[in-house]
Amino acid sequence: MSSKTFLLIFCATIGAVVVAGCRREKAAPRQTEFESGLTNADSAAVVHLADVFFEYLEREAYEDAAAMLYKIDLNDVHAEPQVLDQEEMQAAAQSFAVARYYGHRVDYIKFSQRFLNEMRCSAIVYPAADGMPEVTLSYYFKPVEYLGGWVLCLMNSDTGDQTFVKDSERDSLTRLFNEEAEAAKE
Repeated sequence: MSSKTFLLIFCATIGAVVVAGCRREKAAPRQTEFESGLTNADSAAVVHLADVFFEYLEREAYEDAAAMLYKIDLNDVHAEPQVLDQEEMQAAAQSFAVARYYGHRVDYIKFSQRFLNEMRCSAIVYPAADGMPEVTLSYYFKPVEYLGGWVLCLMNSDTGDQTFVKDSERDSLTRLFNEEAEAAKE
């Protein structure tokens, strides 16, 4: 084998290793301009809304929980969030009443835009007992910044409202949220 051929094979091998290494390393997700302007107070406000919402469910005050919810027009996300109308509130309250709630936890919050944010919460509907694990329901919320504060929209996939966090990213967001919550306690 000539030295030119050897050098060519060597360079090609090194190039392939570098390219493969770059493909495995994921770039850190970029923050949106909106997201970079948020503070811990925003996260705390959104968590507080979820806590109040689930406290209502745990006390079987389903109408009060439903009254906390807003909706946004998916065709005009910049429009003002609207409270649920009476029929929507009754339907939401009835859907909440199908289970008994024993607690909850915020799994993650992902901020992106004023109108496009995602929070997943696990509602405990059967506590762990006798070696059986707890049973939970997942609730997906869309916190929306409105008039300097936050309102809670419940995602409704029936109307085309979809989550935007990929399934593969949810566990890492849950881990990050829990780490930040623990750090805030210290």
